[in-house]
Amino acid sequence: TLGDPLINLALGEVTNTLCEGEVIQLHRRDDINLSEQTYLEIVRRKTGSLIGACCRLGGVISGVDEEKYTALESFGTNVGTAFQIKDDLLDVQGKPEVTGKPTGSDKKNNRSTFVSILGEEEAERRLEYELELSLGCLQKSAGDTTNLENLARLIAYRSD
Repeated sequence: TLGDPLINLALGEVTNTLCEGEVIQLHRRDDINLSEQTYLEIVRRKTGSLIGACCRLGGVISGVDEEKYTALESFGTNVGTAFQIKDDLLDVQGKPEVTGKPTGSDKKNNRSTFVSILGEEEAERRLEYELELSLGCLQKSAGDTTNLENLARLIAYRSD
């Protein structure tokens, strides 16, 4: 815990939030007509909250003020959402020999994804939007953010 109660609180929060997202997803697992809003809520509670908490804790541990670690958390939440959108896109665009999974497995297994909800083109636009949101959050954080910017682009433009 490194002696900081903010760390314990953040770990507890993200654990609860992630579990809530999993419960929502399990409850709606057979719903092939999942709304964009519900799917986004699941993604933000799971992948988004986990990456967001990691970024926030990095800021807390390095001693930045609340405004900056909150900006880092927002960066992580948006990067996590971008990660999931890209994962959904790779399911239809990826090469199995690169991704390690067969193309179209989400559709075959009746899983709701950004692609099934929005269509491939709109999912691509949403990916760009989440990437821009994440990069915008870094303007409020401290120091050189080049590595975080590069990480966000790597996540959004990866091929596996």
